[in-house]
Amino acid sequence: MAANLIPVPNRVFRAKYNTDADNWSIILPYVDHQKSHPHRRMLFFKCSLSPTFCPISHSWLPLESLKIARLVCRHWEEDVTPILRRKCAIKFRYYPDTTNPSMQFYRYVHEMPNVADWPNWKISFPSAKEDDQDNWSVKYVNDLNWFLHPRRGHHVKTLSLSGEICSDQDYCLYLDTVSHVKDTLEELCLDIDMTICDNDGPEKKYSTRHGLFFKVLKKLSLGLFTFSPEPVPLTATWMKTWADAITRVNSISMIGYDFLGSRFVQELQKTGTLRYQNLREIMLTYVGCIIKNVARLSLAFPPMVGRHGDGGIDYGRHLPKIRSIVMAPEIEDDGENCFWDTYSDLIDSLLPTEKGQNCKTLENFVILRKDVQLETRYRQAARLPGIFPNVRNEWMERLREQIDN
Repeated sequence: MAANLIPVPNRVFRAKYNTDADNWSIILPYVDHQKSHPHRRMLFFKCSLSPTFCPISHSWLPLESLKIARLVCRHWEEDVTPILRRKCAIKFRYYPDTTNPSMQFYRYVHEMPNVADWPNWKISFPSAKEDDQDNWSVKYVNDLNWFLHPRRGHHVKTLSLSGEICSDQDYCLYLDTVSHVKDTLEELCLDIDMTICDNDGPEKKYSTRHGLFFKVLKKLSLGLFTFSPEPVPLTATWMKTWADAITRVNSISMIGYDFLGSRFVQELQKTGTLRYQNLREIMLTYVGCIIKNVARLSLAFPPMVGRHGDGGIDYGRHLPKIRSIVMAPEIEDDGENCFWDTYSDLIDSLLPTEKGQNCKTLENFVILRKDVQLETRYRQAARLPGIFPNVRNEWMERLREQIDN
């Protein structure tokens, strides 16, 4: 493939790549050759049966100088759209200085043919303003509902929603949007900055949505943040809607403030672990947990019905296909005593209370802390090799040697 560099106005080069179809060209910014250095890397669009962005070495275009490149194709709908539909996302980005944010939906619908075929969306919601004299918020909601109408045939698989929630009206934007695509959604990301209290007063009440359920959702990523102080107690009854809706997920990832995240975990517990039959991964990353002696959330499996109703874990029923357990302590410099005061109960909850039970599917058990003397400091260390016979790591091998000797 040859590239012909053609100087054009406004200090740019038009790099036209000759291909069989001869349809592609790329507009690149002008680069002063005397200021560039050889053997640096750049990005360009490679024309092939499956076009992809890839790096190459080129002496005249260092990556540091590349700010923007515009791709041009004579047959956009035929060559580019199928690729972008699979890889890219329609992004509705709200800017505070936008005169009419709802026009973004109008623009996408009228400029993009077959918009219903795009499976990936990212939407940034505005918050309803009290001084909204022009009623832009109302128009935004009306146009959003118009865009999401089922007659457009949307088949959304991944959805990312973000923004501030200051009122129940703001919150209902999220509920309404996911309700439109709940039957096809496979991945959902919610990044929310939420007002929990009314001006340091009582806790705000948000709507619930009975019957919301994601049939094929596999992954939930949840970010919960707030500028509000923690109310005591925190009721957050709105969380039940989400806990009941995601029972078929494989993975839950949560980040944000500890009191919001722990409250959501409590709601998952109320729903019951037996309802999350497909769940294989939970990742919790909270800020605000670094204060010593803070009240901690106790995680435990609910009692099972029948003769095994002792509250202990049964891997065959609770986690039949678990492969890995990774413990990542928040602070590594607190000393080993502090570590075991915090995490020994957590490890206890991973051990079956009924003798003779084990977990043969687990192959990876990692504690991300260098100075943990598990074999001498953990009171039930001798049980671990028998419960997890297929875990092979340094401290587990030391345990096996001690038991054998």
